Amino acid sequence: MVHETEQVGLETAQELLHQREQLENCENKVGDINRSLRTSQKHINSIKSIFGGFLNRFSKSSETPLSSEHSDANRSAATGLSLAVETAKTRIPTVPKSEHPALRMRGIDYSSDSSIFEDTGYSSTARVNSELDRNLEDVSFGLERLKGLAVGLGQEIEEQNSLLDRLSAPVDKAELAIQRQNKEMRQILKK
Repeated sequence: MVHETEQVGLETAQELLHQREQLENCENKVGDINRSLRTSQKHINSIKSIFGGFLNRFSKSSETPLSSEHSDANRSAATGLSLAVETAKTRIPTVPKSEHPALRMRGIDYSSDSSIFEDTGYSSTARVNSELDRNLEDVSFGLERLKGLAVGLGQEIEEQNSLLDRLSAPVDKAELAIQRQNKEMRQILKK
């Protein structure tokens, strides 16, 4: 059960990493859209009046490159989740179904170490206790990996929430600029 939960956690982590990449792409594209809208606003001003065109000739170019301050933080957060995923992947034991603990507890043991108990004269109680200890140890290690994965997932979700918050203001700005420019273009076309 722990192994299955780890698999679900790993799949979720991989999906979150893919989602982060998409959000970062959206952030870059929204920045490009806002720069294009500033340029188109200058063109609209040029069309609307001679004075607007005159001002556009003397105004500074407000083309700004993409800021890398957010992308560095995003890379470090993605690296944290990637590290948690890699750690969980490397520590996941690959237990064949023939060696499943439930089968071993019922005496159906296909592993080579079942002969150890028969050769050393362990009683069935000692054998069961040894199996229980081994199973508890496996569960303990699995829970430790799950905890690391859960912490990584939680941090990634928090980072993506802040990325969404950061993205909402430029998207709202672009939406308002598009509405304003559409209105101005309709007025120009009516003339």
